Amino acid sequence: MNSWDRENLHFIMNSNHKDFEDWLYQADDEDVMYALQLIRMAKTELIEQEHDLLNEVDDVTEAKEVIDRIKLGKIS
Repeated sequence: MNSWDRENLHFIMNSNHKDFEDWLYQADDEDVMYALQLIRMAKTELIEQEHDLLNEVDDVTEAKEVIDRIKLGKIS
């Protein structure tokens, strides 16, 4: 997503109700489709980032041990 698209997405995601309604009132079908495309692109980016973060963890042994201690009430 280029900087122009990112700025437009920022407007969509952060505008107040009145500003968004004003934009929606003047928007044509192409504008709305573009906005939806930006939201889909941002969603895809977030899913990819989540996937990358989850794949960075290789060894979860310590995390499992902590969870087991919590389940057994042996928190220290």
